[in-house]
Amino acid sequence: MNFAERAFWLTLRKLVLIQSVLVIGLTVVLFVFYGKTGEYAMALIYGGFVSIAVTVLRGWRLKIATKDADIALEDKITTSMNQSESEPKKDIGNSNTTKGIDALELFKGFALGYIVAIGLLVFGLGGLKLLPAAVIIGFVVAQIGHFFVRPPKPGAGRR
Repeated sequence: MNFAERAFWLTLRKLVLIQSVLVIGLTVVLFVFYGKTGEYAMALIYGGFVSIAVTVLRGWRLKIATKDADIALEDKITTSMNQSESEPKKDIGNSNTTKGIDALELFKGFALGYIVAIGLLVFGLGGLKLLPAAVIIGFVVAQIGHFFVRPPKPGAGRR
């Protein structure tokens, strides 16, 4: 597993963890300190679950869309490392490395994320009859988790 793939999965795991902590933390605070009901807590958790489900779905689709680009970049890096010292090194960061990104897959991932989010929110609000304000608050709080996650820097964590 190369650095980019490790960084992707680490960042996705950190994001899901941060979103979960934010939603559960808010649920505990509102339940304990403000006396909100269990129904309100369930709606908060459901709204956070919708956001986390969309995050994982979009991450998976992003991985599919960039798979060919990852392979092409890894091949260029390997080729560059195997060149002899007398040969001039080719630039491995040029725009040709991004030609493997499938724009249609990227678009499908974002469109599918919106469709799943709307579908799950409609199911929670219409089918399960959850409290609308609590579902939306849980969804928004989990989305705020995107502001708190950063991808690792290259070379971090190597031994």
